[in-house]
Amino acid sequence: MRKALARTYNKSAPGPDGIGYQLIKRVLDLKPDSELIREVAGNLIIGKIPKEWQHSKVVMDPKLWKDDSKTKNWRPINLINCIGKLGEKVVAGRLQESGLLHRHQFGLFKGRSATEAARRVVMRAQRCMAAERAVGWNIWDMKGGFQNLMKEDVIRELEKSEEGKK
Repeated sequence: MRKALARTYNKSAPGPDGIGYQLIKRVLDLKPDSELIREVAGNLIIGKIPKEWQHSKVVMDPKLWKDDSKTKNWRPINLINCIGKLGEKVVAGRLQESGLLHRHQFGLFKGRSATEAARRVVMRAQRCMAAERAVGWNIWDMKGGFQNLMKEDVIRELEKSEEGKK
């Protein structure tokens, strides 16, 4: 949890609740781990995402140096509550550390963005085409990312730590 909180930007825009990372860091200064992890774990056990974490607010941001009287010169920004984003980071971090996800998983792992996956695929395809070989690949979205993840493996991994047992 401390790692997830440390990797946040104090100037990130807060979500609809108005609570930013800087305030969370000050309030949870000494011992943020246990309370948030218990809350996240408790909600995962009952299969519920708290309503507060689901709230977001879309604001329109004008593009710099563009005529703001034209719709195309504005971009939507989705503001999500920072505590919800922090909970997602904690869960994503635990999943990455567990070793339960496929080694070719992209989009969830640090340093392995979907953009990086696309770059790698294009480079491999270019090499194959240069060698006059056929090219083909499959890409799955996150909905299919957990199809090979077994509930028993997750439970076994959680039971390795005291926090996980809770």
